[in-house]
Amino acid sequence: MRLLSWPDEEATRAYAAELAAHPAISNAFIELHGPPPRILALTASPLVGPGGPTGTIAVLQDVTERYRLDAVRRDF
Repeated sequence: MRLLSWPDEEATRAYAAELAAHPAISNAFIELHGPPPRILALTASPLVGPGGPTGTIAVLQDVTERYRLDAVRRDF
């Protein structure tokens, strides 16, 4: 897996590897401690072929703004 422009690429890679090793775990949130701080939603699913698992597909979504807006709404 190759990630571009993330300050903590190794931590994100470690989470993705953990998700790949445990297919029952399919969602995780990753906090990258800046600057700037970010919150990523990581969703992973195993790819299964006729001979068994062949890989993993993972989707990273930056949900920082959504979390910030939720905090503003709660504090209001």
